[in-house]
Amino acid sequence: MPGETFHLAHVPHRILFGVEETVFDAPRVVAGVTPACRDAAIAFYRPLVPVLYPVDDVRVAELSKIVENGLRYLNIAFAEALFGYCLEHGLDWAQLHGAVNTKPNVELLNVDFGIGGECLPKDMGFLQEALQSPLLEAAVAADEAHRARLRRLAGPHRRVLVMGLTFKPGFPDTRFSRARELAEALAADGKEVYVYDPALGPEKVTELGFRWGDPGGAYDLIYQRPLAIRTAAE
Repeated sequence: MPGETFHLAHVPHRILFGVEETVFDAPRVVAGVTPACRDAAIAFYRPLVPVLYPVDDVRVAELSKIVENGLRYLNIAFAEALFGYCLEHGLDWAQLHGAVNTKPNVELLNVDFGIGGECLPKDMGFLQEALQSPLLEAAVAADEAHRARLRRLAGPHRRVLVMGLTFKPGFPDTRFSRARELAEALAADGKEVYVYDPALGPEKVTELGFRWGDPGGAYDLIYQRPLAIRTAAE
């Protein structure tokens, strides 16, 4: 029986890539299928992580992880919608972002090539299946519109430079990367797609099917991180 012959607990995974070095840097939620299981998990993890937050129900522990990712998805989708509004109305997104974030209790997130990675889209799907929420549905639609807008902006431009192909800047992993999806879509549209990403290097970029780009070269359109879009005239 759990809590007697063995212990069964749930401690959702957490790590902020680029901020935390290991999975032991962040506070962790912990629950067990019985109180004894929870206590055994607390005893095991207490020397390893800075803070433990015990909860009584393993369902709460599991839901906490999905809610964290769902909330981040919502925040990014909101920023993506504002980014699109700025593009359409000739407003400076970077200045809006900086102005809003001068308020201490507000954080307007920055935008990238779309909401990628393995966790956020998956967990948003789980959450929407449970809640059937118009709000979550709208967030997914906002991200899809953002990615379609980025592709559409290439328009008549022939030579396109994508600065950053990895899922996250600085990490040589292109799995679940919306930047890579955009580059592939632009290539399928007949664009000459160049990629500059020091985390990958020229050889890996070529293996992925793109031309290595020179940041100082001449291009019709440039996508760069933090997300900004420049034409040759700019």
